[in-house]
Amino acid sequence: MSRRKTEILPKVGDTEKGPVAPLTWVADVPLLTNPVILRAFGLVFVFAYLLIIVIFVAVLAQQGELGRLPTAMIALLVGMAVAAGLMVLVMVVVFRNRMRCRFVLDEDGFGSTVVDRRAQIGASLALAVGAGSGNATLAGAGLAASSGQREYTAWRRVAGVRFQPEARRIVMTAAGWWPVGALHCSEQSYADVAHRVRRIAESRGFDIDG
Repeated sequence: MSRRKTEILPKVGDTEKGPVAPLTWVADVPLLTNPVILRAFGLVFVFAYLLIIVIFVAVLAQQGELGRLPTAMIALLVGMAVAAGLMVLVMVVVFRNRMRCRFVLDEDGFGSTVVDRRAQIGASLALAVGAGSGNATLAGAGLAASSGQREYTAWRRVAGVRFQPEARRIVMTAAGWWPVGALHCSEQSYADVAHRVRRIAESRGFDIDG
């Protein structure tokens, strides 16, 4: 299978003293073997579980049937386990553990856009299976995948950066409690991206690891 060329634009104007020039590149992002992705999915499932439990408690309390709560919690856990299993299946079968994204980096922040055509297929499958089975978690994951194909994070939400050259990944440490993601690079783009991120991190006083 032929390898696509990495897109890096532009380089002009990236001086040591001047502002960091905008940069864009394309990279294949690992899914199941990516701790950043797994952590994000874990948080989504945990918050979805807690939110549904709160709704269950409110409804059962109003009906005077709180004794049914343990059964409902177990049923919800089973449903979420099934949803997680289906999502893993989609990642393996549809995406083959890789999703192609375009990243952008500038003085204001960083972002990513899913350019893999299979992303919409995976989101549609999650929506269809979730709606057909009555699984709100899986349907919600499909909606999130559909609406979250473009993301942009301002540097003010970042407190630190961790460079991982062996994985060609730059992980951002959040200034708040919600994770802010990472920049994934190709072999050709990592050095240039890391150089610019380091310049921004030093100018903004971020904690730097690596």
